[in-house]
Amino acid sequence: MKKFLKDIFNNLWVFVGLFIAWLVMEGSARIVVGYIYVGAVIVWLATYKIRKYEEKDPAK
Repeated sequence: MKKFLKDIFNNLWVFVGLFIAWLVMEGSARIVVGYIYVGAVIVWLATYKIRKYEEKDPAK
C-alpha cells in the first residue's frame, strides 16, 4: 500500500495540471475531456500491479 500511495503522490502534479486544464475548457469539449480524464485515471489505478510488476529472483 505504501508503494501505491507513493506512486499517486509522484503523479499528483500531473493530475493537478490536467484538472486545471479541464477547468478552463467550455462546452462539449469539457464534457468529453472530463470523461476521458476520469477513464484514464481509473485505468491508471487499475493497472498499478502490471506497471510495478517485479519478477522474483529464483536465486533468492
